[in-house]
Amino acid sequence: MLRNTGQIGPGNVSRFAQEKYNFFPVLESAAIAPEQPTSIGPILDPEKIDEPLAGYSETTHSNVFGPHTSLDSETSIPALPQGFNDRYLYPSLCKNEHMRLTMLWYYTRGLQEDAELLQKLSQILEMVKQFLGGWEIGIIGIVEAETFSRIVTTNMSLAMIPRRESPCSHTINQHPGTVFTVRDMLEDWRFKFSPPAEYGGLRSYAGTQVLLTRHDGETVNFGSLCLASRSVQAPLDDSQKRSLIRAANMVSGELVSRCRLRRLKERQVMMDVLNRLRSDVHRGNIEASTIEALAQQYPDSEVSIVHLRNNEFDLPTAIKVTFESVEGGFWEDDAFVKSKIEAARCSYEPCDRPVRAVIGQITPNDQLLIVSTYNIRYIFDDLDVWFTEQAASIIHDVQQARYLKEALAAKERFLSSIRHELRTPIHGILSSVELLGDELRARNLLTGVTSQQEAPLDSFLKTIRSSGTELMTTVNNILRLNAISGHSLDTSAVDSVYDLRCIEADLLDETLGNYSEEALMGLSIRFESSLAGSTIVGIDWEMVKEILKALLFNSIAATQVGSIIVTTTSTTTDNLLTFDVTDTGLGIAERDHDRIFVAFEKLQEYSKGAGLGLSLASLMASALKGKLNLVSSQEGVGSRFRLEIPYVEVDTAARPTMPVRHATRKTRYIPHTFHVMKGPSKNLHLLSHLEEYLKSCGLEKSDVAEGSLIILSEPNPLTGYDDCPIHLLENPHPVFIVKSAPTNDRLRACLLDALKPHHISILTGPFFAARLDDILAEADEAIAKHERPDPTPQPLIHSPDAQPRSNSNASTDTNSCEATPPPTPIVELERLVISTPAPPTPKPIKVLLVDDNNVNLSVLQFFCKKRKFEFGSAVNGNQAVDLFRSMIKRQTFTLILMDLQMPECDGISATKQIRALEQQECLPRSIIFMITGQDSVADRKASFEAGVDEFFCKPVSMKRLSQAISQWFPEAAVS
Repeated sequence: MLRNTGQIGPGNVSRFAQEKYNFFPVLESAAIAPEQPTSIGPILDPEKIDEPLAGYSETTHSNVFGPHTSLDSETSIPALPQGFNDRYLYPSLCKNEHMRLTMLWYYTRGLQEDAELLQKLSQILEMVKQFLGGWEIGIIGIVEAETFSRIVTTNMSLAMIPRRESPCSHTINQHPGTVFTVRDMLEDWRFKFSPPAEYGGLRSYAGTQVLLTRHDGETVNFGSLCLASRSVQAPLDDSQKRSLIRAANMVSGELVSRCRLRRLKERQVMMDVLNRLRSDVHRGNIEASTIEALAQQYPDSEVSIVHLRNNEFDLPTAIKVTFESVEGGFWEDDAFVKSKIEAARCSYEPCDRPVRAVIGQITPNDQLLIVSTYNIRYIFDDLDVWFTEQAASIIHDVQQARYLKEALAAKERFLSSIRHELRTPIHGILSSVELLGDELRARNLLTGVTSQQEAPLDSFLKTIRSSGTELMTTVNNILRLNAISGHSLDTSAVDSVYDLRCIEADLLDETLGNYSEEALMGLSIRFESSLAGSTIVGIDWEMVKEILKALLFNSIAATQVGSIIVTTTSTTTDNLLTFDVTDTGLGIAERDHDRIFVAFEKLQEYSKGAGLGLSLASLMASALKGKLNLVSSQEGVGSRFRLEIPYVEVDTAARPTMPVRHATRKTRYIPHTFHVMKGPSKNLHLLSHLEEYLKSCGLEKSDVAEGSLIILSEPNPLTGYDDCPIHLLENPHPVFIVKSAPTNDRLRACLLDALKPHHISILTGPFFAARLDDILAEADEAIAKHERPDPTPQPLIHSPDAQPRSNSNASTDTNSCEATPPPTPIVELERLVISTPAPPTPKPIKVLLVDDNNVNLSVLQFFCKKRKFEFGSAVNGNQAVDLFRSMIKRQTFTLILMDLQMPECDGISATKQIRALEQQECLPRSIIFMITGQDSVADRKASFEAGVDEFFCKPVSMKRLSQAISQWFPEAAVS
């Protein structure tokens, strides 16, 4: 319907504008379906109403119907068969009655409520009546198992009559595509006393089948399109017959089209249901949600999930079904349906047992999702099978994810426990060895060999320490590989605030402690940076640190003598951090470049380690949405690795997560210039590093040796320093001798004699900024013992505008020293780490030790005794809280060393309770160190949220623990 609602606007003079119309399409009024009958009637032959129809018999059919042609179902009326005693000819079931009814119920589902379809069928029937003329009655009907339903009629009421009483029930048994004609019922022995003729007054009848042809060529008859008259009509000619057949085919086409359209709409609804299920997979019980969703889609069916046992499963009402009887996801109780059809008991009421079911397998859990119907007229199709299988697949996916989550949780609990069980005893071993070394060193028993010894005790301790460290590294790598391969790597807490100036101290503090000093003596490690923006960024530093540690371990293993340079750069355009780790080590052959990131691959079969370091580093880089590559490598030249990760910009006012190293010591006697006397040395990389460091401190390189800090390389193995120009210097000078090998007592004595009266410091690797800070400061202290005090100390970091010191004082000091020559000091410098600036207020140390492992608790107690710390001990969190509470009115604990995983009450819960007590009682805040075998991001995050100040993963060295205590208690006597 078109509605003209346009209006002509003012000022429009154009004729076309005046004729302009707005188009507003309006839907026609919805068709109203005629009320369809719901009960059988009228019943004109009540005596036979409960008697089922006979089955189809070809012999019987040929006896009561004449031969057919291409258009006519019969050409003549056969004679009355002998023994025929019925009042009229009763119809029989069709030869394919089971298939016919199944397809009929499928294609005509909802027909009675489909007003639009009924309207189209009515139009077809009206067209037929007008074309054929003379026939006052027209009927389109469907033949059910027990009834004939007039769904569209002209000049006759809609009705649902017994199948036995309708001539259309004979039409569906005729040859397909023919017209069954009864010219005069009163002259035909078969219909003379039939209810339509006897009670309805019908005389003439002409009808054809409403049929469907299956994919295998078999025809299935649904019902008929027929004409009837209460007067005798002339037979239809061939043209009229063909028109009637075409009209019947149009009815079939409409039924199929409407069914397909209905299924398309239902498919969309099904897809919406599946999408909702997929979106709700993490909410509640997916099995219950799926059953509820399918029950809404199939309101007259029963939805269930059953187990498949011994290839059998149970349907509702305890019907046992074998899985072999399920074909393509569909099951039907054929015998039961056949018995119902033969007994003409296919009523609209539900059966007392499931008749059909669609089944989706929830693999591989031996579960089945079943939608079963009790309605014999409800037919499932492949769309129902697809829908059920998709729902089963969703359940399967969620169940698998649930099982995987449970398995990963169990695995994580196991790994968490095994981490603790492995790291705790190793921590006890390494800590005990470290404390034993301190004790033996204090008694001067580590070095030297007695008559009963074949090697110094120190060598045995180093062997134990290095073996334990190597074991711990392997354990950590295997545990980390399990975490990553199990997708349990936690990358949720990535944006911690970190100051990139702390990289050197943080990395080397945890890396170099894994090696003996002898193994690193020829190594130079330099950190350089070229940052485009702020040094404070948001990154997951703990994971980045693990990646960089793996690269450093790899470079150190390849570079026993040489240099390693770690370069940090950043870009502000794409917020990308780049870390380059370059070494001058062994290098990697080009054929092996593709192997280095493969787990358990080692370039040298018998090299140390499990071959997991670089593989894990690459996986962790990917987890951070970054990448790790080998930029270049050449055998005998070295390698260069590059790590690229995104970072988050943070407020520049944010503070770093770790204190930045500052050089705060004062120098008094180190000159402002240095002079290098190079000899036949392999250690040019160490000399170069030392030169660059001194320049960064403000010292200038000088060509004049007199009055400068003298840098010497290793002595000539044949001539020593006999030919060295250092002997030409008049006054004692500070001298740094750079070596890459340990100095034994004999060599020390030779150097003492050869370089008198200079102040000698022997420098061995590894060289890095913090170590060189200490070397310079300790050398200054050693010189100060033999010089007069200088009332104006100078900073270690010289300012560019500082004025050079006068040499007059130095000369005077030197002369006095020459008058009474003191013994020449030789300073062996160990690896030192600069601590953070001291807080302004000193804090007394009273320690609460909390650990459920007796060995670790004993180690910590011995640690406190050696350092003369007052301490208390507890073996679980509850004891720790009780002990802390008992000390409130006395001197409270200032430092708590807390284990995380403990029985009864863990370290996190205990920390929360202690912090709450501090707030309640207005106590000064104690410092809490979490020392644990757990290294997950979640544990670390939970610890800091609970109020922990430092987090250490076992094994932690006593030296590192001492350094951390020094940061919080700088004026305490921490050895």
